[in-house]
Amino acid sequence: TALSQVLLGKVLAARRRPAEAAPLLAAGVEALRVDTAQPQYVAYGLLALAEFHRTQGHPERAEPLAREATSRLAA
Repeated sequence: TALSQVLLGKVLAARRRPAEAAPLLAAGVEALRVDTAQPQYVAYGLLALAEFHRTQGHPERAEPLAREATSRLAA
């Protein structure tokens, strides 16, 4: 499932395997975006992807994802 992809992506990122983590995180987030019934899961995925980008030295990629997560939770 999409959430499982995000979780596995987080584990791989923590194990310093970014080449494997990035596509899982991105695919998981895209799949979660389709399921608007559970915005908290979409926000979780977005924040996981934002954190990944931040730790990879790309804060410019992280910021819009974090902002989107915040707006989805506020809605």
